[in-house]
Amino acid sequence: MANKTTVSNPYNFNVNRNTSFSTTINAVLPDKETVLYEAYDYTSKFIDLVIPSGVKVVKVWCFAEVIESDDSFYANAGVTSYLNDKYNKTWGIVDVQANGSDSITKYVGVTPGKTCRLSVLYRADQGSAYLSISYSNKINAHAVDVEDY
Repeated sequence: MANKTTVSNPYNFNVNRNTSFSTTINAVLPDKETVLYEAYDYTSKFIDLVIPSGVKVVKVWCFAEVIESDDSFYANAGVTSYLNDKYNKTWGIVDVQANGSDSITKYVGVTPGKTCRLSVLYRADQGSAYLSISYSNKINAHAVDVEDY
């Protein structure tokens, strides 16, 4: 015999014969921007980022700054997806040298529930670098700059 579940609700149903019911549960995204990943120390590595249910667009913000006038100093920050053992799509990247700073914001179309293999790089000689990947209800409604489904 099948397991039965009783649910209390204010509705009355007249059920004739075998009837099945189904529901759809939609993910509710936060109104506040939520950070999935951030980096601010030197590294170059791969990460596996799981896109939360309901998220179709992520915001990528990269920032880099150099506080020395010597052109041999540089800073960069970037994110690139990696698929089938090769680089696929650049989600965002910024490079600066000698007394410079720059930032970039990109909106990336993604697949909810998918695990994305990403190459992340952030480095700063005599300066700083930072990158973040975030989502929210507002970000999810934004037009995309990069499609990486």
